[in-house]
Amino acid sequence: MKSISPFAAAFKMMQEVEEEGIHQAKKEKRALPPLRMIFDIDHRIHDRRLYNLPTANEVAAVFVIEDNEVPTHRQIALHLRGKDLEIISILHPHCDPVIYLLLFPRGDEGWHPDLEKTDRSRNRTRVSMLQFYSYRLAIRQIFTAIHYAGKLFQQYIVDAYVKTEQNRLAFHQQNQKALRIELYQGLMDH
Repeated sequence: MKSISPFAAAFKMMQEVEEEGIHQAKKEKRALPPLRMIFDIDHRIHDRRLYNLPTANEVAAVFVIEDNEVPTHRQIALHLRGKDLEIISILHPHCDPVIYLLLFPRGDEGWHPDLEKTDRSRNRTRVSMLQFYSYRLAIRQIFTAIHYAGKLFQQYIVDAYVKTEQNRLAFHQQNQKALRIELYQGLMDH
């Protein structure tokens, strides 16, 4: 994988971080500090039933929101070789190839806000996130490994859907004045 992917060679694997920690602890003759892989979850949720083993053979996304807030706190932390952690947004073009290294081993860029259409015959010159994922998930005559990835493919689809919805909701939230929401107020009265 490291010979093919530009990302596999650039980022540390968790195993390497652990080996470096062990080596450093031996060198300094001290106890090994605990290493953690952190999945940012809401620690206020203490319902143990949330963490039961799955009973279905499917992948889903569940997130909790309060007062119709858009879940915006979603970041990916990358541990670069010889550098500190780097935090990237879900809008970063390398988000998909870094997370789904097996699906995109050559580092094919994912969607980003400045992605432009090759056919500019229409008014809109940029590709929407929905258009991008629709194109990427389309079934074609040629072999596409993504469609044979089983549960990883399911996870990718769910992740793409969540990112697309999050992006749409954030757009509506940030562009209230441009969308002139006050004109729709009468619709809610009927």
